[in-house]
Amino acid sequence: MAFEAPAFKECSLYMLTFCCFTCAEHTKKMGNSYAGQLKSARFEEALHNSIEASLRSSTGDPQPIFTQLYLEPDQYPTNPDDKSKMDLSLKSDVAGHVLMNCQSSNGLEDVDDDDESDTSSPPLPYLQGPPPDGCCTVDGFCQAGKDLRLVSMATEPIEVPAGFELVGAKSPSIPEHILVCAVDKRFLPDENGKNALLGFSGSCVGCGEKGFRYFTEFSNHINLKLSTQPKKQKHLKYYLVKNSQGALCKGALICWKDCKTRQFSGASSSKPTSSSSSLSSKENGGTNGHSPSSLSLSDSPPARGQSSSSSGIFGTPELGREYSFIKPLTNTTHTTKTLPIVPTALRVNGLTNGLSVEGRPRSAEPHPHKPTGHAHPQLPANRTRGQSRRLLLSGPPQVGKTGAYLQFLRILFRMLIRLLEVDVYDEEEIEEDVVEDPEAPVSSGLQWPDLEDIQKMTFDPCPRDAKFRRCSAVYSDRSVQRLTGVKREKCEESGEMKRNTVSIRLSKFAAHNAFHHCEQCHRYSEPGPARPLSDCTFHAFTFCSSMLGEEVQLHFIIPKNKERHFIFSQQGRHLESMRLPLISDQDSDTLKSPIFTPTTGRQEHGLLNLYHAMEGAEHLHILVVKQHEMPLYRKYWPNHILLVLPAVFNTSGVGAARFMIKELSYHNLELERNRLEEQGVRRQDVWPFILIMDDSCVLWNTHTTGHHGNSSEVVNVSLKSVLLHMECSPKLSHYAVCGVRSWSSKAPSAGAAFSRCHLHDFIVLNVDLTQNVQYDLNRYMCEEVDFNLRVNSSGLLLCRFNHFSIMKKHITTGGHKAILIKPKHASMESVSPRIPSSQYVCAPDSENTVLDAPAQLLLEKFLQSCSQHLFPQAFQNSSNPVLAIDSYLDLGPQVCVCYVSSRPHSVNMDHNGVVFSGLLLYLCDSFVVSGLLKKFRFLKGATLCVVSQDRSSLRQMIVRLELEDEWQFRLRDEFQTANCSEDRPLYLLTGRHI
Repeated sequence: MAFEAPAFKECSLYMLTFCCFTCAEHTKKMGNSYAGQLKSARFEEALHNSIEASLRSSTGDPQPIFTQLYLEPDQYPTNPDDKSKMDLSLKSDVAGHVLMNCQSSNGLEDVDDDDESDTSSPPLPYLQGPPPDGCCTVDGFCQAGKDLRLVSMATEPIEVPAGFELVGAKSPSIPEHILVCAVDKRFLPDENGKNALLGFSGSCVGCGEKGFRYFTEFSNHINLKLSTQPKKQKHLKYYLVKNSQGALCKGALICWKDCKTRQFSGASSSKPTSSSSSLSSKENGGTNGHSPSSLSLSDSPPARGQSSSSSGIFGTPELGREYSFIKPLTNTTHTTKTLPIVPTALRVNGLTNGLSVEGRPRSAEPHPHKPTGHAHPQLPANRTRGQSRRLLLSGPPQVGKTGAYLQFLRILFRMLIRLLEVDVYDEEEIEEDVVEDPEAPVSSGLQWPDLEDIQKMTFDPCPRDAKFRRCSAVYSDRSVQRLTGVKREKCEESGEMKRNTVSIRLSKFAAHNAFHHCEQCHRYSEPGPARPLSDCTFHAFTFCSSMLGEEVQLHFIIPKNKERHFIFSQQGRHLESMRLPLISDQDSDTLKSPIFTPTTGRQEHGLLNLYHAMEGAEHLHILVVKQHEMPLYRKYWPNHILLVLPAVFNTSGVGAARFMIKELSYHNLELERNRLEEQGVRRQDVWPFILIMDDSCVLWNTHTTGHHGNSSEVVNVSLKSVLLHMECSPKLSHYAVCGVRSWSSKAPSAGAAFSRCHLHDFIVLNVDLTQNVQYDLNRYMCEEVDFNLRVNSSGLLLCRFNHFSIMKKHITTGGHKAILIKPKHASMESVSPRIPSSQYVCAPDSENTVLDAPAQLLLEKFLQSCSQHLFPQAFQNSSNPVLAIDSYLDLGPQVCVCYVSSRPHSVNMDHNGVVFSGLLLYLCDSFVVSGLLKKFRFLKGATLCVVSQDRSSLRQMIVRLELEDEWQFRLRDEFQTANCSEDRPLYLLTGRHI
């Protein structure tokens, strides 16, 4: 069977070939040694694997996988000389190989003589099981001994079940007779040769036995005594009708072939065949609603060219339906041979003496001076870039190809539907019963934020997004005790939180992964034929980071067609800067912000194809990747600009990528200001914004208030329209960060159009205003919450556009979750048990298991899971939060954190009257001084945790901050992350308030 699947049209060609056998019991029941039934689970698994392998393959010839579907051969008598052989070195080319049928020199013979085996190999005998003991085996009689011949039954009363029809069967052993059969109408074609269901359902009119579900069983029961495979199309010849005397007689021929198909494919012969011309309209009859036909199954010469036409290897005459996506080929020549063109084929022969497979490509090319005819729709014509998809299902008779085909269609249909859908997170924001300030400005109907209104709003320091629901709440003076009775959410086995998702149909504005191919965007994501992978340039970009206090060297990989976005020196083509537009540019349809996407472990699954999300518009998109992953991203995204982080960040978290994006962008802003200032442009007119977007953002929505003000309409829109709208905001350069909210099916219908709150996943960042606010480059988790709190404490504005939302795809691979925490010296083969997070830290120089994971990741995971041991008085006690200086670290959902900045002139909440249950000092810098700490009040027995990069700086900090005045320390209260010394562990010291 060959057909074309529209969703796969742009992918490389792939042939699937398989055979499957089952147990002897089923074989006996079918009365055929080849009878088999699909092993559904194994088939589905292999089908998924093969289609996925096909999609992943960049060549035109991935390896077939279906040959794995054979069951173990020891269930069958086997000849030891017949080893399973499979030559998988198939080659395909644009012209395609030709499948020829060389079995018969006369293409006009009756196709009834075909069997279901591969027609270029010897016919496979039909091995009929012995009849049951004592049953009748006389020709023309059923096994119960009842006469079925039309001459005997013509005047007999026959009970025909509802929905059944009487038809005449021809027996090769008594060709002069017709046998009377009752067959379910659904398994017979209509007058156009269409709509016959695959399979069979029949009853014996002699003995009355019902429920024959296979034509094989039925042919045995009525003693057809066949030497070839029983096929209903071959043996059920006529409709039976009553004449004027009421006697049963032969009526019209059963039109098994689609009439349109036959007329089309019959074009290769201008003369009627002998078999068709011998049948007059009168003989065919015209009664019973079945129109006479001058063409039978044998009338269509191209049927010869179809390898096993009835089995459906290149079509399903049994099914007889037309699929809208199959396009017929026009026939340009008249020839008695039909040579269907298919790019590759794999032959699988099931031999009778056991299980043996021989596979080889058949590539008989058409001779240049011998025109080649085409079969009708079964071989679709339209080729997309040379290579449309074909699926070949072949196997010996009665192996279960029909069942396999139907199962295949079911799975393929599900997969095609799934290709149009995506699982996105669907979670409500964490709400608190907060009494709103009646003086707070209302901005529900505004299209853009009003700067004065936003400045009057109070920043909400607590992260509300559902992805933070297992993270520590941030204390504020308006906090409500949300932590009392917090339920433990269900966790995955990995300890990760189980999150709610819903399946959403992709719109035309979706972002896509590397498996997406279509006619519109293939130039965007794939290298052209004349553009080798190496057709891009490598550029070092060096700048001094004030934060790191040292020179940083990043590398850009720039495809030739993206070089227009950069400025190069006249001499030596040295990369000088990345072009930035001006704030005053008036083109309302041009995007200004460069888009940066930090991504790791998702070269295939990251949603990095923004062509449709951008409506095909020009944009600057930069993938920020780790050095060791650069070749993979370069392979999958050859037309994308890559920003490659230094090797020292190969095991770092996303904080390092965000830190570098921001540092690079500020440095580039200064370079562009210098360059454009020489051209007379004011420095402040250079565009200072960038978009930092996650690699899982898939769809963008706008929310409009309904007519009655309480309902909300959600419409899919493009990323381009969202970004253009935000870039057009009045006084945009006064905002430090702008963002959108996460989509939820239960999102509130009304509410403020804008909020001052946490932003994440999709942020428009002002690198000029935030020059002195940095991402923590060490962080793996919650780096955005930490950054937002720093921005707000610096007196800068964050603004969320609530009428826009993003849908984030649930991607199971990559990200920080890809880092497995395992023992340092575990063998590659052994599967390590999951190490409890309590073992992520240990006493210094202890004999504990050394772990192979970054120290920072171990620290963050430890604090997330074990903070109730570090801060027991804070457990489920939001009234007495843990004081965190300059850094937000997640201490788990049962502990509330109060963030305070040590920077001069910073904006902090009023902490008067708050008594803290603990103090967290994480990698403190010189802004943290003893005088600051003495301003805060702590519970008696409150706990302290100090984190430092080595033991000596830990002790120096204790002395510098005069901590021993108020805190008691013991030698056994010192810990380190469970790394070896060359992996630079972090050190922790705990103490109790006196």
